[in-house]
Amino acid sequence: MVAESWLHHDAVQAIRSRQFADPPYLNLLELLDTLSDEPTTDHPNIPQRNLGVEIQVISRRSPFAILAGIPRVLEMLEKCVGEWSGGRRFAARYEDLDIWSLDDGHLIASDGVPVNSLPVLVISGTYRFFAHLKTPLLGTLSRASRVATNTFRLIDAAGGKPVFTFAARYDPHEVQELDGYAYGVGVRTFNTHSGSSLDDSVSTYANARFTGASIVGTLSHEAIACFGGDVAELMLKFAETAPVDRLRVALVDFSNDCLRDAERAMRVLFEKSLEARHAGTTEDELRYRLDGVRIDTSAELVDLSVSNDRRGLPEERGVSASLVRALRSMMDSAWKGWDIPADERASAEAWCRRVRIIASGGFTESRIAAFERDRVPVDAYGVGTALLSNCSGEQSTTDFAAGITRVMRSDGWLEIAKAGRRRAWDDRLIQRRGSIES
Repeated sequence: MVAESWLHHDAVQAIRSRQFADPPYLNLLELLDTLSDEPTTDHPNIPQRNLGVEIQVISRRSPFAILAGIPRVLEMLEKCVGEWSGGRRFAARYEDLDIWSLDDGHLIASDGVPVNSLPVLVISGTYRFFAHLKTPLLGTLSRASRVATNTFRLIDAAGGKPVFTFAARYDPHEVQELDGYAYGVGVRTFNTHSGSSLDDSVSTYANARFTGASIVGTLSHEAIACFGGDVAELMLKFAETAPVDRLRVALVDFSNDCLRDAERAMRVLFEKSLEARHAGTTEDELRYRLDGVRIDTSAELVDLSVSNDRRGLPEERGVSASLVRALRSMMDSAWKGWDIPADERASAEAWCRRVRIIASGGFTESRIAAFERDRVPVDAYGVGTALLSNCSGEQSTTDFAAGITRVMRSDGWLEIAKAGRRRAWDDRLIQRRGSIES
């Protein structure tokens, strides 16, 4: 984990200034400021100005969520808890809090009923000092845990195959750091629960800021357009100039003829690889390898290689199962049509079979699961909006709720919560500050 600050100076100032707080909490803060510092004996339910409360935060995603975002929340509390003195100077009050939380990566089970939920975060202290943080705090946990949980579920649906993230292009750049971090939490949690060793790979440097993950990606449709639609020529030039350790993946749907473009790219790269091997230049042989092909056919199109008797079927639009099977079949046998020496045919066959298929374009958890049930020969999936999805249809709705569970009275703590909520405790909670009693 790269030790960096989540919140830059301007963000800290904006949070302290309550720019991200919802009106109900701002109204309550203003109301508390009008109250006395001493208890009101004739009206015991009127609180003191410096009312002490305990707030518990719970997850509401069913049947489980992968917790993510806790380090950012803890930094927010450390830097933004306090009050404005004289309206101009911020007086930090973090030391006055008691804080307990779970670690990121914990699996939080839930039946969706709040009263049955255990807390992931508990904050106790003077409410005036941290009420303005409820909205950004919940937003951080909801966003990060949504991406982490979606990542976990997508990989699980894929049977443990790699699921690459293309989500950065579907949201403002400001969320890339948190999303990349949360994606990594999802991958590592899957590895922990399954015994797998999937790499934590992301698509932008901002995604990798807090994880140090490797940056992976293929060439784009724009790159193919720059080369006049010639995928083979593009891949040759890329292989020639890119570092040897960079992935060589051909995007083969540009002309809506995946089998033709994939075969051409494979053939020209194998020929160059073979030349390099005969010349004894091992590095160049690696340089001209092909790690995979990616299909990203638009959902409005049917690939030209789909047989005429199936072209009118709705299931043949986009990246269909039959298209992937046809592509795999062609790739495994492409070497048979190449003009190569007889003693190189076995190596050509092995070279072709090593090329993986990456499927992308509208893949969701349910669609990936369907492909896996049907044993469609996909080696990895690329997803974008499915990582960010927050809808009940894909069981990806992720939110967190926070509420007061105790208030401090002159005679001690009073347990109090809205109907349908209760004070609870999770023995996995770790003390971050103070000595709150569980």
